[in-house]
Amino acid sequence: MAASLLRPTCCGRGAPARAGFTLAEVIVSTASMAVLMVGIASAVLLASQALDDGGNPATHVHAATTAVDQIVRDAASALSISEQSATVLAFAVPDRDDDEEDELIRYAWSETPGDPLMRQYNDGNSVAILDDVQEFQLGYDLATEGGDGGDPVEGETELLIGFDAYQDLFDFQVGEQQWVGQYFEPVLPEGAVSWRVMRVGFRARIDGLGLGAVKIQLREATPEGLPTSNVLEEVTVSEWNFGTSYDPWYEAAFTKVSGLPPGQGLCLVFEFVTDPFWEAYCCKVEYHDDGGATPPNTYMVETVTKGTLWTSPYGKSLRFYVYGTVTAPEDGGGVDRVSCLHVSVRTGPEAATRVDTAVQMLNSPLVPGS
Repeated sequence: MAASLLRPTCCGRGAPARAGFTLAEVIVSTASMAVLMVGIASAVLLASQALDDGGNPATHVHAATTAVDQIVRDAASALSISEQSATVLAFAVPDRDDDEEDELIRYAWSETPGDPLMRQYNDGNSVAILDDVQEFQLGYDLATEGGDGGDPVEGETELLIGFDAYQDLFDFQVGEQQWVGQYFEPVLPEGAVSWRVMRVGFRARIDGLGLGAVKIQLREATPEGLPTSNVLEEVTVSEWNFGTSYDPWYEAAFTKVSGLPPGQGLCLVFEFVTDPFWEAYCCKVEYHDDGGATPPNTYMVETVTKGTLWTSPYGKSLRFYVYGTVTAPEDGGGVDRVSCLHVSVRTGPEAATRVDTAVQMLNSPLVPGS
C-alpha cells in the first residue's frame, strides 16, 4: 500500500505541465503591445496639443466676457455717475457692506494697447481685471428729461475734426500740375442745425527757393468725397511764410464758409499759384501713409491734372485740423440721463475675439454736469 502511494501518477501518460510561452505567442504579444503603445503615444500627443497656451481665441473671449459681466453687473444698479468717457466710468452703487454708505466703483483703461483694464472699489487700490486689452470702448444712450429745445444758437469755437500722426510721414510737393487736399466731414451733435469753418491748421514748408505762392481753399465736395470746382473761399499764402521745416503748425482763417448743413463734407485744397523763377513746385505739405485705413470721415485727395481729375489714395491723410462752430437749439433746461451702457472690449491679437454687450441702467443716473 505504501509503495503505491509513492508511484508517480503520470507514468509518461497525459499532457505535460507548460513551462512558458511558445515563440508564436511571444511574437503576437509583442506586436499587440507595439500597437497599444503607438495608440497611447498618439493620445498623449493630441492631448498635449489641446492644452491652452494662452493664445487660444476662446481663452481671450472667456476672459473678456468675465470682465464685461462684472462691469454690467456693477453698472446696472448705478445711482449716480461722477466720471464718464469712452474709456473711464466711475459711479456710485447702493450700500453693499451695511455701513449705510454708497459704494464707489471706477473702471478705467489707459487707451494704450496691451495695458490692463483696471477696477477700483471705494478707496482701495486699482486692480487689473483684464490683461492685454487691445480695445475698450464705452458708449452711452442718453434720454433728456424735462425742458424744451430753444431757438438755434451758434456755439463757441471748437475742434470739429482733425488728424495727426508722428510716424510714416511723407512730403507732397505742390506744383503746377499736382495739387493735394483733404476731404472732411465733422460729426455733429444730435439736433445740430448747421456748422461753419473758422480756421484750418496744416503742416507745410518751403520747397526750393521759397519764392512761390499757394492757394489754400475750401471747396464743395462731390457725393464721392472729391473736390468740385466750386471754391467757397480761398486765401493766398506766400511760400516764404512756411519756413524751412514743418514746425510749427500753420493756420489759414476763413470767414465766409458758414451755414453748412449736417452731413455735408468739404475739401481743403492746396493749389499751385506761381513761382517767379519757373520752378515746378511751390511748397511741400506733410501727410501720413501707413498703408492702413484712414480715420473716419476724412482722407487725402490729390490730382496730377491741375484739378480736372481727383483721386483719393487709400490709407493717406494730411496732418490737419479744422476749428469752427456748431449751431444747435439752445438748451431748454432739460437734463440728460444715461439709459443704457454699451461695453466693447477685446483682449489678444484677433479682432474676432471682441466682446460687445449692453445693459439698461435701472436708475437712469444723470450725466455728469447735468
